[in-house]
Amino acid sequence: MKRILVLALSLLSLYGYSQTVNVGVRGGLSIPNVIGGGDDPLSKGYSSRFAGTGGVFAELGMNNLLSLRLGVEYSGQG
Repeated sequence: MKRILVLALSLLSLYGYSQTVNVGVRGGLSIPNVIGGGDDPLSKGYSSRFAGTGGVFAELGMNNLLSLRLGVEYSGQG
């Protein structure tokens, strides 16, 4: 627990010296290549389909060599 606290405080101290904060949106199209077959009843009937992907992110520039990017993304499946 002590190590996690020290790490968190270290990262927060870098925030004070940050140069940039970028916020953005990502989006796209997912085309998974799923093909079902064989004798297994659990794998029959699967096929590919188009699905959307999207999310948001925030990137915190710590210095010229290091940045931290956090985000949440949704991807439609199967």
